[in-house]
Amino acid sequence: MYRALLRNGSADVSGLAQLTNLSPGALRRVVAVLEDEGLVTRLTGRRPRFVATSPHVAIGAIAARREEELARARQSVEVLASETRHRSGSPPEELIEVVTGQSALGRSFMQLNLTARHDVRAFVRPPFAADVSQPPVTQDTALRRGVHARSVYDVSAFEIPGLLEAARKLVRAGEQARVAAVPIKLVIVDSKIAVLPLTSDDQHAAHSAVVVHQSTLLEALISLFETVWRSASPLRWTGENLPDTDARLSCFDAEILSLLSAGLKDETVARQLGLSLRTLQRRLREVFESFGARTRFQAGFAVARHGVLDESRTDLTPPGDTRG
Repeated sequence: MYRALLRNGSADVSGLAQLTNLSPGALRRVVAVLEDEGLVTRLTGRRPRFVATSPHVAIGAIAARREEELARARQSVEVLASETRHRSGSPPEELIEVVTGQSALGRSFMQLNLTARHDVRAFVRPPFAADVSQPPVTQDTALRRGVHARSVYDVSAFEIPGLLEAARKLVRAGEQARVAAVPIKLVIVDSKIAVLPLTSDDQHAAHSAVVVHQSTLLEALISLFETVWRSASPLRWTGENLPDTDARLSCFDAEILSLLSAGLKDETVARQLGLSLRTLQRRLREVFESFGARTRFQAGFAVARHGVLDESRTDLTPPGDTRG
């Protein structure tokens, strides 16, 4: 109704009914809500007419009220937390929660990302309950707030079509990403709370999870993450400009090498970059020859020695027609 009034100007009740196809009862309810929100003004006259308030004024006022509500909610955290400070410690049953059901799990992960203030650490591995071709909205929001995010992706995760591109978008937004053999799914927020699946079925998404609050168990999970992080391989994108001595290596070929160096299989790299396996292996042979290498080990050593792999590369457009 608000958008209809913005498009058409003022209108009386009958005009609103034609614009919105609402029944008289529904029309009255909607008008009341819009008036309460300050989105619609009632004009005086023999037949009441309604006009939309300017979005710059109305939406700005609503946003200001919401921000005030958020500020009050954040202030209440300390007040409510003070109620438990007199206790010597949290009862064991309050340190661990069990969450069951896909919808409840989704809400738990969303709340974790929305409440993050400092850092988020995550182990990422299939199966996934949601579409992974798009980065999580809540994680994008956390990164925009300046939250420091680190993720370790299991090698098998990149068997999922579109995940590499989704990971790339998060890295562009500020996430640090590495690749390793990940033992479990895990999300840790602000070193205060963690969520991990209760089951480890590799074929089906988890339907239950454990929420772990500050405890020795949480400290062990943090230690596990840091141990895996230190041994994981960076998920890198090659730089725009390669050293002059290595102009023989195109940026796209360097991209292939950087993904292989992270531990991805030939088949996975080919699938994620839109190449056939034959095309990928042919390009690798050409790279080997350009460095005078007969084996992958020799080629890897030469690439590392010349330092041609760089984390800033984001353009993965293959030169020419690369589909074999």
